[in-house]
Parts: sequence; C-alpha cells; structure tokens
Amino acid sequence: MLTTINYILSSYAYLVVGTLLILVNIPVFLLVITREALRGSYLVLAIVFLNNGFTGIGAVSVGIKRLIIFHDGEKFINHHECVLNVTLLLLAAYFVDGFSLLMNSIERLCAVTFPIYYYIHITRISYSLIIAQYVITIIAITSIVIASFIQPSRRISNFCYLSATYSQRFYFASLQLSSAVTLLSIVFMIIVVITLKKKFGVRNLTSHSNNCDLSHFLKNQKRYTHTALISCCFTFFLVVVPSIMEEIYIMEFSSKAQIILVSCMYLRMLNSFNMAVVFLYRQKDFRHTAIQCFKNLFYKRKPNVQPIAVIAFGG
Repeated sequence: MLTTINYILSSYAYLVVGTLLILVNIPVFLLVITREALRGSYLVLAIVFLNNGFTGIGAVSVGIKRLIIFHDGEKFINHHECVLNVTLLLLAAYFVDGFSLLMNSIERLCAVTFPIYYYIHITRISYSLIIAQYVITIIAITSIVIASFIQPSRRISNFCYLSATYSQRFYFASLQLSSAVTLLSIVFMIIVVITLKKKFGVRNLTSHSNNCDLSHFLKNQKRYTHTALISCCFTFFLVVVPSIMEEIYIMEFSSKAQIILVSCMYLRMLNSFNMAVVFLYRQKDFRHTAIQCFKNLFYKRKPNVQPIAVIAFGG
C-alpha cells in the first residue's frame, strides 16, 4: 500500500500538480505583463506568478523523468549524476518562490512607508527587487551544487530525491533558509498592515484627494496590501508548517517518512496556486481585466456587416 502511494506521489502527482501550476500562473503572468495598467502596479507580483509557473515546469519535468525510471527500472548511481538533474529545477523553484514572496512583502512595506516616493520611483524599486531575488537564488543554488560535487561520491537511487542528492548539511540549511524567508515575508506583511492603518487612513487619503491619480493609487495599494495579507495566511499553513514537518522527518528513511516528506513538498507546491487565485478573486482590476480577456477570447464580436443596397433596373 505504501509503495503504491509513494509511486503515485513520486510521478503522476508531479505531472498533475505541475500542469495545473503552469495553466494557472503563466496566463495570469501574461495578463499582468501585457496590460500597462496592471504592469505598473503589479510588476513584482507578476514575477511571483512567473516563478510559480517555473515551479510547475520543474514538477512536470521531474514527473516525466520518474515515469521513465519506473518503466526502465530503479537502479543505484553515483550521486554526482543527480546533482545537475531535473530535480535541480525544483530546488531552484523552492528558493526563488520563497525570496519572491519576501520581495513582494518588501515592496508592500515600501509602498505604505514611503507612498509618495514609491509612487514616483515604482519602476526602479520593482526592478531592483526582481534582480535581488534572482541574484540571491543563483548564489544559493550554486553553493549547494558545488558543495554536493565536492562531497565524496555515494550511491543513491536514480530517482534523485532532493534529500539524497544534495549535501545534507546544505540541503537542511536550504530548507531552513527557505522557511525563514517565507516566515519573514509574513512578518513583514503584518508590519505593513499595522503601518497601513496609521498612514493610509481616511485623513491621509483626503489630503491627497486633489490628485485623483494619486488618490486612486493609494486606495488600490491599500486593497492590494490586504489581499497580500490574506495570501500570507495561506502561505503560513502551506509552506511554514510543512517545512517544520520536513525538518522533523528528514533524517528518517522509512516509507512512511518518505511519504510525509513528499506530501510536505506538494503542500509547498500548492502554495504556488495561492496568490494567483486570491488576487484574481480579491483585486477588482485583476478580475475585470481577466473577464474582459476571457470575453474577447471566447466571445469575439461579430463584424458589423453593412447591408448592401440592391438597385433594380427595370426594363
């Protein structure tokens, strides 16, 4: 029974969840990035959707690879052969997902702490945060890969499980770092909400009522921040709690422990649906633009055909 569950979780579930992540997040990313009105306010968030879609690509790649292995048969190989395997995509995805959530929270903090400066320099701030998350991820993943190659060779399953492939010390540290970064993003968002109540009150909005664009911007930022906080609540239960469970069972090698570890991994991947669904439901501009795109795609207006006047020639 446990073997069957492990088989499904290690292959088909990756394909299903990964495909859904791609189908949900990539269209939402394209929706934001191709609409100037959304791109200006949600550029950092759009990169979160892109990273979540990348997680889906990594999951599908791992699922396909493992189905092939199940067909050909499991064998033991040098762990160095797994270091640059498709599982590296998943490891990178977990890192960049955590840091993109942190950068999104930092962006929210900038928006509510220095609203006027943020309004003027929004593009510069957004690009700086986007670059930072990728630079940090590249440095972290490169360090783990180098540490794993330096280690003496050992025989592991060709399924290339993350916990077996990479240096245990570095992999354990990466789990802790990813969990800490995600938890920090939640803490920042709580600070943002507290600051929001003080600085984005009715009096503050009234003081900028003469500038219609700025007033609308501030109101939208307030709703955006509340939506992000709701998303953070889901993130706590889908990322932070499973990460704690992983740290408890990571040193065990029983079938039950492996199923728990894989289940925790899936919960982290399910968090990648979180922001896209919550923002489509909560943000009016998101929802309105998505509905309009859907209507344009499936209910295109029929071209207006002008009636042709028929002139009869009598004889």
